[in-house]
Amino acid sequence: MSADLSTNGSGSEVQKGASMKQRRLLILVAVAGALIGGSVLRNSEAGSAHSVREQEGCTLATLQGNYLVTVRLDNRIDAPDPMLPQVAAGIRTFDGEGNLSQVVSDSQGGTIHQRIAAMGTYTLDSNCMGTMTINGRNWDIYVAVDGSEAVGTRTDDGTIGAQTFKRPVGGGPERRQQ
Repeated sequence: MSADLSTNGSGSEVQKGASMKQRRLLILVAVAGALIGGSVLRNSEAGSAHSVREQEGCTLATLQGNYLVTVRLDNRIDAPDPMLPQVAAGIRTFDGEGNLSQVVSDSQGGTIHQRIAAMGTYTLDSNCMGTMTINGRNWDIYVAVDGSEAVGTRTDDGTIGAQTFKRPVGGGPERRQQ
């Protein structure tokens, strides 16, 4: 008994046809394997880079560039203040070295102040928690590991305040100078 699959006696055409199909299948499997393997490798490398960045945590440079900011201060029930509630919105710029500047407009108990400039400082620990001081007002801040956004709460005794700041697309250190 022969391994010949042909019925025409020569066997060469059928064997060639089967051999060509096997080669095509082998090539197809090899290409698919390379594509899948490359994708897995790229994704595992990206995951490793992301996980290393998360393990490194935050530094002062995590906050860098322009951020949109909103702030709200409220009245204490036992100590009414006619300048509260206060809301503010503006742009805050972090230098990545512990300094910040901002320009905000606010409403203090209905009295409007526009484009108020202020300077301040901030700290940031590797766990992405830190402090910020602007015009003598103290805040605890909690920053996303990628520096894209943060929240804060006022920490001076007798105050009620919260804020958020978020880097708009194109507002960070990657922003191109024109």
